[in-house]
Amino acid sequence: TTIAEKWKGKRLNSPNDVVVRSDGSIWFTDPSYGIDTDYEGDKAESEIGACNVYRVDPDTGDVEAVITDMVRPNGLAFSLDESLLYVADTGRTHGEKNPAHMR
Repeated sequence: TTIAEKWKGKRLNSPNDVVVRSDGSIWFTDPSYGIDTDYEGDKAESEIGACNVYRVDPDTGDVEAVITDMVRPNGLAFSLDESLLYVADTGRTHGEKNPAHMR
């Protein structure tokens, strides 16, 4: 079952990691690793032009970009009480000055 394939009418890059919160919302990263080269997918231009973290509303299925300022969001987890969302930014793989941290 496809949960999300577009945001604002544009094709997602290559949805990667996913977590489901206890309220049923689905959160996922969308780095461009799967479209950067043919090695991990099919090389293509990003229609969105960014790599974001998204939330899918459990009632409506609407897709919302919740983090839009990361270079390569790739890995996420909630704290035990779900009050914090941890996201790794692996942007360093695409440039020495890019981030390599967790927020």
